[in-house]
Amino acid sequence: MGMDLRNKHGQEFYFTTIGWAFYINLAILHYGWEAIGTVAPRNWDGDKSPWQGEYDWNAGQVVAAQDAIAFAIALNAYIADPAREEKKALLAKMFHEEAGISVELDVDDRELITAFIEFALKGEFETW
Repeated sequence: MGMDLRNKHGQEFYFTTIGWAFYINLAILHYGWEAIGTVAPRNWDGDKSPWQGEYDWNAGQVVAAQDAIAFAIALNAYIADPAREEKKALLAKMFHEEAGISVELDVDDRELITAFIEFALKGEFETW
């Protein structure tokens, strides 16, 4: 299972579920992204349960343009950071210790993250 992202331009991007959570946390904890929360999916029944702004569901929630761009800016700072590998390792250790989740660190992620930055800079996208 993963996170399928789709924007208004018909473009799509894919993250594994762990990868999506990892880069959200990386951007927030180390690169200053102040996530504002997602907008409820179009078919969300707010009368039954109010939307909490989750990023990690596959419900069609919307990452607003300003949030997507701020996320991209934070990840661009990650790509440019000479200490990125140490910060990535620190977060991977936290994932393992706090949630028992293993994150592969031997993968060079610059191409993936650069492609996501280009996608996110185009603005609003849905998460499926």
